[in-house]
Amino acid sequence: MTDLRHVVTTPALLILGQIVGQTPVRSVEDVMKGVFCSALMLEYTKEAKRIAPEGLAYLAGVLNLFSEDVEETSAESPIPSFNSAPKIEDLQQLRHDVIQFFKSG
Repeated sequence: MTDLRHVVTTPALLILGQIVGQTPVRSVEDVMKGVFCSALMLEYTKEAKRIAPEGLAYLAGVLNLFSEDVEETSAESPIPSFNSAPKIEDLQQLRHDVIQFFKSG
């Protein structure tokens, strides 16, 4: 939607931004829900040639989970919900599996 204020998309963007920015990441499912909300925010703002800073920051936080020094990069993440993410066992296993996949292929 290209309107600056739209009856549906403006409140939806506000809610999605709050979800992405304030919901703690406690599982792989939380990461996937956040990626979905971020993608939806980017899709809503694409036509208007605007950006969704919360969505981009969340996606950057997800990418930081797969960096070499995950503890340091998560501590520096602009989204505070990623502070405890490196300690989650499911995310550690996912990180390990993804790294192994790219090393083997």
